Amino acid sequence: MDFKIFHFKIFQEVFGLKEGFLLQGVDTWSEVSPLPGRNPESLDQVLAQLKAVQKGYEGPLFPSVEFGLFGLSAPKILQAPVCLFLMGSIPDILKRAKKNHGCRTAKIKLGSFDLPEAVFLVKTLKDDFRLRLDIGAKWSREKIDSFISHFDAEDFEFIEDPGYDISPFPMASDDASIGLTQVWKPMVRGLPEKKAPIILSSSYESGIGIHQIASLAHTLDIPSHPLGIGTVLHLQEDLLKDPPFIRDGKIHFPSEFEIKKEMVTPC
Repeated sequence: MDFKIFHFKIFQEVFGLKEGFLLQGVDTWSEVSPLPGRNPESLDQVLAQLKAVQKGYEGPLFPSVEFGLFGLSAPKILQAPVCLFLMGSIPDILKRAKKNHGCRTAKIKLGSFDLPEAVFLVKTLKDDFRLRLDIGAKWSREKIDSFISHFDAEDFEFIEDPGYDISPFPMASDDASIGLTQVWKPMVRGLPEKKAPIILSSSYESGIGIHQIASLAHTLDIPSHPLGIGTVLHLQEDLLKDPPFIRDGKIHFPSEFEIKKEMVTPC
């Protein structure tokens, strides 16, 4: 397969430093950036496999490599519905929520908050957004029971990774072994099945990788939903000279991808 490989580093306000590789094909760019702590493959393993693919290797492929190779032939998408991503201190979250970019769905990471803070935050925002709440398996059963006692099941789209069954409240997980709504990070898990009823989500990619997720939803006819790619708002500096932006509840991509050459290094 004919493509060039470039190394890059970006910094996310939420995640911190992230490294990966850009693949340059014919008039296209694609991203391969495994998520530390989640992907089993290391950057060195990814680079070795990419170089093997250049020489004819066909697989099996690491999930991040599979997703990156998809990106080389992914159709161009100009816009897609997006879920606002809210994380940080309570003042930070409320400030970002006020500047909502037209989004009606929002995800909040609650795992670091104490109970009164979490209840206050969710009660403040639930009338303005359809909420996806991410516990991240960080709360005790007692804390979750106390939290949900303040709400009705229809108050949220779902609660992610509560750690146990909280029916009738809707639940989700990015753990494939659990039979719940699946939050699917293609950079971590590779390509899902066509028309799979999943929630596609970011692994803190650059604008290139974010576009791959939007294109994946279109290509595989994933049931329409606000994509979990609002992480783009927390990217300190994108690799794209004309980065994607969110307006009217949708993420908008440039018609052409022009890379900041000073942010990438040939491999």
